[in-house]
Amino acid sequence: MYLSQILSSYTKCQAHISFLHAVTGCDTTSAFFKRVETKVFKLFEKRHDLIDCAEVFTNIGSSSDTILTNGTRYLLAMYGTPNKIDSIHKYRYLSSVKNTRNSKRVHLTCLPPTSAAAYQHLCRVYYRVQVCLGNDLDPENWVWVLKDNSLEPIQTLLSPASEKLLSTIFCNCKKGEPLFLCRIA
Repeated sequence: MYLSQILSSYTKCQAHISFLHAVTGCDTTSAFFKRVETKVFKLFEKRHDLIDCAEVFTNIGSSSDTILTNGTRYLLAMYGTPNKIDSIHKYRYLSSVKNTRNSKRVHLTCLPPTSAAAYQHLCRVYYRVQVCLGNDLDPENWVWVLKDNSLEPIQTLLSPASEKLLSTIFCNCKKGEPLFLCRIA
């Protein structure tokens, strides 16, 4: 289905299409597993508070703190987080605990991003929206780096989860087994 056909039924989304396109993932931002545009559009139409979050990304003078606060609120809404949770770090932890309890196989792709990855994503979203609006920003101030005459995203330096959690998920060793048999050690 073409974007124009989809947008005709989502009137609130039309004014914020550059934000919605960038936040759900495009050629210059990362994307989130199973967070497709049509679901995000439906959410945007229902939740009036998310329009305020999107507005921050259209303002040329938004600070990185304001972008992070409002962008995090938006990302948490995308993941269906209860309103009482305002930390992506906390929700990621709660999601991983729930995921490990309810499933024999843990799907890390379904977890929300780390707070560091969310920050980088939101900076790229802001930069993308500003470029779409015709504003000239220095990309190196928005988590891009110039490498060999080409802009590249700065990769997050954090692991997707703590080492203890990763070893719990991926290590099938039995307690007392020789260390050399463990794939993680």
